[in-house]
Amino acid sequence: MTSAKKLLAATAIAGLAIAVSGPAYASTVPRGSSTGPITTHPHLSFTQADNSRTITIGQGVDVSVDLAGGCRTGLPGGRWSAPAISDPSVLHLQASSAQPDGTSVVSFLTDQVGTSEVTADLSCAPAQVILPFHLKINVVAD
Repeated sequence: MTSAKKLLAATAIAGLAIAVSGPAYASTVPRGSSTGPITTHPHLSFTQADNSRTITIGQGVDVSVDLAGGCRTGLPGGRWSAPAISDPSVLHLQASSAQPDGTSVVSFLTDQVGTSEVTADLSCAPAQVILPFHLKINVVAD
């Protein structure tokens, strides 16, 4: 292959790569809408397996606690209460719910420096056994 053909082939490949990927500044924001700064936060997830833990994390972290139904005592069923946060100035609540299937979810953003606790109770029928969930979160300055 001559050097002119090689140069032509390289140019065609480079042009194809640009056409496929599009320009780096392309935007999908509709015309006339305000974009503002887009912020993303690191995300941490916790489950029933994290019961009784104490964790230390920085400010601005998106955290979720997902508690699945089921009793570890071998009793059938189980229903989690909606998780509660002890200090909402430390953990800024975004959503909290108890689902019909027995699961419960809470999500929050670590906000101010301090300590807060996430608590919920698992109620196991038919014996009405209550199993507590407790997660202590220390938020420190970045």
